[in-house]
Amino acid sequence: MKNIICCFALIMSTLGCSQNNKNEKMNSIKEKVNKLEKYNNEPVYQLRINTPNSFTVFINGIPVANKYVNYLNSYLSEINSCIPQKGEQTIEIQIHPKYLNSSEQNENLENDINFELKIEETSWKDGSLTPPKVVYQYNLPEGDYTDKKVFIHKAKFQASPPYKLIDWREGKSFNIKDSVALKKNLLKAYENLKSNFENQHGEAYMDLLGDGLFNLYQSSYLDKEEVQKHINHRISFINEKPRKLSEIENYNLEIFGDGKLASLIRIDGFNKNEGVIRRYYNKGNQKMVQVDDIIFYIPKNSVKENDLQVIWHRNIVKGANP
Repeated sequence: MKNIICCFALIMSTLGCSQNNKNEKMNSIKEKVNKLEKYNNEPVYQLRINTPNSFTVFINGIPVANKYVNYLNSYLSEINSCIPQKGEQTIEIQIHPKYLNSSEQNENLENDINFELKIEETSWKDGSLTPPKVVYQYNLPEGDYTDKKVFIHKAKFQASPPYKLIDWREGKSFNIKDSVALKKNLLKAYENLKSNFENQHGEAYMDLLGDGLFNLYQSSYLDKEEVQKHINHRISFINEKPRKLSEIENYNLEIFGDGKLASLIRIDGFNKNEGVIRRYYNKGNQKMVQVDDIIFYIPKNSVKENDLQVIWHRNIVKGANP
């Protein structure tokens, strides 16, 4: 199986929830698997960052890279799931002040910040990645940034994946003026996911991830057999025994991607900018947390006003404490 590279231990965990037989509205994830395609040329796009500072990087509106506490200076992540099709792609880089500890952050940026970013194209051959080709590079110029709380750089780059994902850029725009209602509806969607997990409705849990899972599987070039094994494993894990998720708390509503993407994001210290679906567990003597980053959109052809669908999903496993 081709591995997805990330600075964290990314596990393609999944959420999904088909309600019952008559609610087959969106196709089940097993039906979506039948639409997966394989290609002769399967390029892999990687984001590589070196900096002691905090940052967020958006690819086509997706906040794919985040760093806040100072436990990591080098970052590497596969970004294919943020590239919906061949052509021009957008990148937005936000550089933030350093953290003093796990909860305190400098108010302003510093002099001569070291920030290096590359987007590389590679591919799998004989079980290894081929030497990468740089398709975009950015180094923050030397200078005095002490009067800024954040530095933002926007640019474009070209990518040539063979697939076409379900493109969130073509979705409907959220009504930002009615953010209170949107936040309420998003919370219901997250609580629905949480309920299905905790009540051992594994297949329903998987189905709700729908478009997000299809995009992840297709952009990872997984074949149908690999995907089916993964889906069956996740369903079995959820159905095996009751497992509690943490309470949905300490979050803000975030709208990004030119107003077409929305998510509830944690705002507290070591968990900042992470997802609200979280499972804590012990691994030996260490307490771990498995975090599901989930982003919603509304399909362009939806007749419902608030037809929230998962369009992007990523799972992060990390130590629960700094």
